Amino acid sequence: MIPLDLLATALDHERKSRDFYQAQGKRAWEVEALYDLFAFLAEEEARHERWLRDFYQIEGALEVSPAVGAPPVPDALKSLTPEATRDEVLAAAVTSEREAAAFYERLLDRSGDQKERQLLKTLVEAEEAHARKIERLMIG
Repeated sequence: MIPLDLLATALDHERKSRDFYQAQGKRAWEVEALYDLFAFLAEEEARHERWLRDFYQIEGALEVSPAVGAPPVPDALKSLTPEATRDEVLAAAVTSEREAAAFYERLLDRSGDQKERQLLKTLVEAEEAHARKIERLMIG
């Protein structure tokens, strides 16, 4: 099983990412697809937190300490100003999603428990899928 400090970091990442996407969903964007994207991503991050809490049977808060290899979450997100452009927000979101996927991949490499490995693999795939979804909107 993964160490508690890394689990706390993962939960913190999911919560802060959800909060970021909820805040972005409230901004006055000129493209309707952005509202849908941010609502979808906020719900996805909340769902990831529930998966982790359910799997590890965690209730309440865990103390987050800096963990080696932890995603710098949301450094890519928190460096944005409220005036950040659409492209800046989307680029930071892609970076954050890719960093989360890499973090879960490192946890996957450390895990010997098959059920835990399946959860982590699902999280890696979900974070990568989020990054691709955001990138499609950037191109379109």
